[in-house]
Amino acid sequence: MITSFFNKSKPINYIIIFLLALLGFVIAVFKYNTSAFNTFNSLKLLFNFGLTYLSIFVLNFIVKRNNLTQDNTFAVLIYCLGLLLFPQAFLNVKIIISNLFIILALRRLLSLSSQKNTLSKLFDFGVLIALAFLFNKWAISVFFIGLVALFYYPERRFNHFVLPFIGALFVSTLTYTVYLYAPEVLFYTDLVFYFKWLTFTSYTWQVNLAIAVFVFFALFALLFYIPSIKHKKRIKQPAFYLVIIAFFTLMFVAVVQPLKTVSELLFVFMPLSIIISNALENRRLKLVNEFFLIICFISIAIITFV
Repeated sequence: MITSFFNKSKPINYIIIFLLALLGFVIAVFKYNTSAFNTFNSLKLLFNFGLTYLSIFVLNFIVKRNNLTQDNTFAVLIYCLGLLLFPQAFLNVKIIISNLFIILALRRLLSLSSQKNTLSKLFDFGVLIALAFLFNKWAISVFFIGLVALFYYPERRFNHFVLPFIGALFVSTLTYTVYLYAPEVLFYTDLVFYFKWLTFTSYTWQVNLAIAVFVFFALFALLFYIPSIKHKKRIKQPAFYLVIIAFFTLMFVAVVQPLKTVSELLFVFMPLSIIISNALENRRLKLVNEFFLIICFISIAIITFV
């Protein structure tokens, strides 16, 4: 029933997606927000919501433009379910900004299959990852996805490998210049790069429950996602493989965050949404898919009210 409703891209679907995202934001503000309610903090929270919803919009554009899913709204639905399961994601503006830049960077990579404006796409990728790096140092790991992408696509030249680094160097030079003359401008960026061993003591049982639901179905979806790639058009296959690489790379980015606040799981939402949505499209898995979505909504209710 749920899968049938979101199986088509209808205006009502996007209204529901917006309401789900708004519900996740309300839960985050009233259950997990610890800052005082004043005009400044309220505007910051609204800014967080705006950027997060922009990420959903960009994700929808990516899957439609690159045919990563069929004509449905499963990907944005899964993204919103992630926000409802982990509403703390709305509260960390640095991770929200970094994640948005990563999604925009992956958008440029996934569009390489068109073999148009390759040089500008690779330069933009480097610029966007460097911007993501300013707000979260482990975002630099996404450069690995870019290097892998160059081996997947047929046209490979030396300048293709250099351009992402030139883009990153451009942002680094500009940032350093600003820092020299006006260091206070960069007060919101994360200029310290450090590592802390994997610690998840801050995760409550509600968070672990939500992770268990997503991890279980993510692994299940991968079993169907990977074999299905060979049935895609040859020119589109690299994009589907890059989604898998992005999933494991961004999972690494989330896991190695030195300060665990749950919001770091936001990094995984984009590739995970695409992988799971491909499983939701499989009619042979309709009962399993319905079960997964029902479990998600039950888990959301438990996490919200318990």
